[in-house]
Amino acid sequence: FFSQTDTLITPETRSLQRNFVLLGLGVSYNVWGNTELYANVSQNYRGITFTDMRVVRTSQLVDPNLKDEKGFNVDIGYRGDVNEWLQWDAGMFWLQYNNRIGQIQQVDSAYNIYRFTTNVGSSRSLGAEVFAEADIFRATAIHNKAGNLGVYVSYGFTHSVYTKSVFKTVVGNTLEFAPQHTVRFGVHYRYKQFFTSIQGQYITEQFTDATNARFSATGVNGVIPAYYTFDWSARYTYRCLQIIAGINNFTNNIYFTRRATSYPGPGIIPAEPLTFFVTLGIKLNNDVKKDKWKTF
Repeated sequence: FFSQTDTLITPETRSLQRNFVLLGLGVSYNVWGNTELYANVSQNYRGITFTDMRVVRTSQLVDPNLKDEKGFNVDIGYRGDVNEWLQWDAGMFWLQYNNRIGQIQQVDSAYNIYRFTTNVGSSRSLGAEVFAEADIFRATAIHNKAGNLGVYVSYGFTHSVYTKSVFKTVVGNTLEFAPQHTVRFGVHYRYKQFFTSIQGQYITEQFTDATNARFSATGVNGVIPAYYTFDWSARYTYRCLQIIAGINNFTNNIYFTRRATSYPGPGIIPAEPLTFFVTLGIKLNNDVKKDKWKTF
């Protein structure tokens, strides 16, 4: 049995006008050769989005007085390359946001747990990033005959916490979706029209709400455990034909990176298992025809 009084619909129209200036300044200094020191400082701004205000479950509430986020970003680093076979970039950063929009886990008078979206407080992210890539065959001067063999690695460290909040239990907690360590690495090889690469990544655990809940009965809130993935891809071009193949998550690692509040949830959204693909392409146009079908 259903009656019209079972559903309450409250139409709402909201219009927000904003006028502001975002300032930034960047400088760089050539140290020696192809290396340089650089530094940047800029203001940040993030306006309220439809997703922030959207409610998809009865166990979810949104603060009607959401405010835009504002802050600043500072970074400094050193980058360069050596004879086109080694490139690197190392830097540190400070990212500050005030009125940061996030989700906290709350309990109502009937002891029901719900997810509350609001301006949780001020956040600070301090970290460092390092990237390096080297062409082994170019470094040993055999790339003209053997092709190019490149290896790369990048590492990021981030310490992101709430520094100020009206919710006292949140102060000092880690920001949502902010893993402390992120490592990416890979190897790629190119010889004439053939190219192949293997790349991997490792990401440490991260939280999905400002209260840093590690578990919830609905699965909406909770920790996202550390995970890793490996992917392989290859490409070969012959005249106007090109074939591309690859295997994603070829170790068939079981992991997840999201928790959904509604369909297909609520709960965790498992990542794709081992998948592979093969693509065949052919280019047919006047430019290829003029080149006697020798290029893709």
